[in-house]
Amino acid sequence: MDQSETKPSRFTMAGESMPRSNLRLVAAVALTILGLTLIADYLNGFGLVLVADLVGIGLFATVLLAAKKARHFTWLCHLLLAGGLGVISATYLLKLDQGVENLDLLYTPLIVVAAAFIVSVRSLFAWTVVTIVATAALLVFTAGAATETEPGLADQILAYGFVMVGFLAFGAVTRDNAHRYVTDARVQRDRANALAAELEQRVQARTAELADANTRLRVEMDQRLGYEKVLAHQAAHDPLTGLPNRTKLNTWLGEALARCSPESPLGLIFLDLDMFKQANDTMGHQAGDCVLVAVAERLRRLESDHTLVARFGGDEFVLVREDTDAAALLEISDRIAELLRDPFFVQESAVYQSASGGAVLAVSPATNPTHLLRDADIAMYRAKDKGRGRTELFVQEMGDDIADRVRRERALRQGVSRDEFVVHYQPIVDIRDGTTIGAEALLRWVRGGEVVPAGEFIDIVEETGLILELGSWVLREVCGQHAALEAQVRSPLRVHVNVSPLQAQQPDFVAEVLQALDDASVPRRSLGIEITEGTLVDASSDVYSKLATLRDAGIQVILDDFCTRYSSLAYLKQLPVDAIKVDRSFVDGIGIDPVDDAIVRAILDLASSLGIGVVAEGVETFEQARTLSDLGCPMAQGWLYGKALPVSAWPGATTAHTRTGRAP
Repeated sequence: MDQSETKPSRFTMAGESMPRSNLRLVAAVALTILGLTLIADYLNGFGLVLVADLVGIGLFATVLLAAKKARHFTWLCHLLLAGGLGVISATYLLKLDQGVENLDLLYTPLIVVAAAFIVSVRSLFAWTVVTIVATAALLVFTAGAATETEPGLADQILAYGFVMVGFLAFGAVTRDNAHRYVTDARVQRDRANALAAELEQRVQARTAELADANTRLRVEMDQRLGYEKVLAHQAAHDPLTGLPNRTKLNTWLGEALARCSPESPLGLIFLDLDMFKQANDTMGHQAGDCVLVAVAERLRRLESDHTLVARFGGDEFVLVREDTDAAALLEISDRIAELLRDPFFVQESAVYQSASGGAVLAVSPATNPTHLLRDADIAMYRAKDKGRGRTELFVQEMGDDIADRVRRERALRQGVSRDEFVVHYQPIVDIRDGTTIGAEALLRWVRGGEVVPAGEFIDIVEETGLILELGSWVLREVCGQHAALEAQVRSPLRVHVNVSPLQAQQPDFVAEVLQALDDASVPRRSLGIEITEGTLVDASSDVYSKLATLRDAGIQVILDDFCTRYSSLAYLKQLPVDAIKVDRSFVDGIGIDPVDDAIVRAILDLASSLGIGVVAEGVETFEQARTLSDLGCPMAQGWLYGKALPVSAWPGATTAHTRTGRAP
């Protein structure tokens, strides 16, 4: 930066550095001098000088009034300086040419010039010259006055001196102004350069900031896009297996259906693992998750541009393929069976899994994805019913069966609300003389005046959970009717009540049974609980504990459908039962098929060895009854001894059927 800006000279332009107070001081001095001159000239009576003084005062006042800014004041001072010099020169020339002797007219412009010079000049040299010349002129004027030299000569000397001073001052001011202009130009240039450099630095800094902000913005956008991709992937994929989830399946299925046609059908296979529940229950949920992940990895091998494999939920998977047919779907099902044939090794144990599948084809873009999945699910359950580990292709008859099942379920719910269910009792007799010693309570549905056997609706009741409500009702109804039954047979009677697996799993099952007996004041020895062999095999230790509690309370436990599902007899050791029932599938062949005779004989021998009672079911002929009696079977029930009837229609103790040899 130039030194003139940081450290200005002592003699500076008023418009640049001189304070306004100094400007006012100079103006005051100049006005005072003009005033004194005015008074002196007025007393001498020179009118022309008075006019000149008034003009000078007016001009200087105008200068002071107009110079609101220091720069304007400086330029006006320069103007007055030049004007004053011009007036002096003109007056002097006028005097020489016209012989004007009185030079008082020069006083006012001289004072104005002096005042302007004082304000404007910044050069020390100019001030020195002015001082010397003014002093010399004053001495000459004083000497001339003292020696009585003619005024004309003194005036001429004074005039010439002031003219010389004026020219010197004008030259000094002009040179100084030129220097100032050059200096100002340099200063302005330096300022401009400095400002440009500063601006360039600011621009560069701002550019760097913008570049950095742009970089951060790009990084943030990339991160956000990455987060969005991760969230989108998580929203469309199963977190455990990594396969597409149900949401993506529905989206992909809808898009694929829009492209299908009779010439390019869309195929779908709904898969359900057959033995996953056993692995999950025996090895734990973590092991079950490992099995699901391993299954998903094998099924992923079937993926392609036109094939999607998704996890539908739990142990269910869905495969969708475009441009396929029924034969190709069945080939895919065979491929799935091959992929699952090898064991899965979890926790150092080999786990075997198979899958039942339901396949369905779509040939119209108008096909509802939900209906397509429903049909595949129906076909899958049909495959499970046929033995599992296979795939069934959906046909319309399956849908009709399901529709019929839905109608029956709706009717069953209405029947519960309308009290359309009743309890019938089938006698259990002493096979030796046909005396009624017990009864089995059987649930019946009276619909439209007709009695619907339990075999036609019991599966639906158990699957829908209605068995809990109906089972509790049957238990209370049997206890409430027990006295009437005993009155019919005129002897103590034990009534057997069938209990479903779902009932036995309820936490309050034992309390409910005991409460029903106590409310009806029925002895506990008068109730028997029938439970199927499959229920005991699949039951948890909690169910065994509940049955043992009931048995300890005096309630008999009867094992139904003995030897129809499993050959293991371990449950007889874990839970000693009071009696077993021989299924009618073995009784039908008694006296006809030697194998049936051998099986029944073995059951009777086993029961006798264990001290367990035996009831033969489904006895319909006298020959069956006689053979069973010969084999040592103590009890029997069936149409030979009586149908299942309501308590009001019970015939009481009778042996009539034993004489007919045929069922009624």
